[in-house]
Amino acid sequence: MIRVVGRQIMGDELVLQALGRYMDSHAYMDVSELISDFESKIRSEQSRTQRCVEFVETFRKKRDGDEAPDGGDGNAAKSEAVLEKEQVEIKERIQELEGECGWYLTQLEKIDEEEHKLEKLEQGYWREFYRLYDTYDRLGERSSSLVCQTDLLTGCRNALKQTNVLNDAFCIWYDGPFGIISGLRLGKLPEVAVEWSEINAAWGQVALLLATLARQVHFSFSKYR
Repeated sequence: MIRVVGRQIMGDELVLQALGRYMDSHAYMDVSELISDFESKIRSEQSRTQRCVEFVETFRKKRDGDEAPDGGDGNAAKSEAVLEKEQVEIKERIQELEGECGWYLTQLEKIDEEEHKLEKLEQGYWREFYRLYDTYDRLGERSSSLVCQTDLLTGCRNALKQTNVLNDAFCIWYDGPFGIISGLRLGKLPEVAVEWSEINAAWGQVALLLATLARQVHFSFSKYR
């Protein structure tokens, strides 16, 4: 019976070793401390069982090798009764420890389930994070493009504001003694002959320029005939 109990304790020790490796891999510090305390209790019970086994073996060898004195059978029976009582106590204690071990394993399973749920939540979080980051990055690129386009259009608008179309359409300058508009002379001199067609065209340009300026400032001429 002692050997059976010893094997049970050794089996429990293997379970504890596996459980310890499991706890090391998952880094649950609080549960690891409980397991360590539990393992210490198991080893203590194992030591007691080993001492009982050694005592029984020594007793059996002595009983087989020597003749028992008067009253020896009674002492042996008493010793065996004490050992059996201790074995029962050890067995009950082992059952209690096994129950505690089962509770710890149940808690570890619950922790595994919670960890699995947290891993799923974390994965979902990172998926959402990268999706939003990608959207943010694309919006940033679009915003940068719009800013560049706005700057370009603003520059074009400012350049157009500074551009006078009338300067290009009606180029006014001079050529010797004559004023010219759009390359047409506005008069003639006795020593310089200018065709009337050119003079008329030049004054036509002057009239067109004057009408254009009046429209821009919303001015209406009166008494001009």
